[in-house]
Amino acid sequence: MRSPGLAILLLVTGMALAATGMAAELRDPTRPGGADPVADSSEPSAAIRVSAVFISGERRVAVINGQRLRIGDTIAGATVRSIDRNSVGFARGDTTFSVALLGSATRQ
Repeated sequence: MRSPGLAILLLVTGMALAATGMAAELRDPTRPGGADPVADSSEPSAAIRVSAVFISGERRVAVINGQRLRIGDTIAGATVRSIDRNSVGFARGDTTFSVALLGSATRQ
């Protein structure tokens, strides 16, 4: 007769193995429809995705590529220069550009 602990261990292991196989098939439910995760690499903002902006008084934080960043922080070789309600400004070398908040075209 098997012990309950062994049965639970086997069940948890099986679930973990099944979950790792399914993870590649999962789609981000927060991604706007039609958003292509592969961007044109010729654009300066190709590797940068702004998914959230938080502004409270003088404090400004943006979630960029899954990381919380502030003005002066660097990501993908670009330095955050400004954080506004619907976009984040960057500088990379002599180039400046801004990246719109995902879905900001539909926000009001």
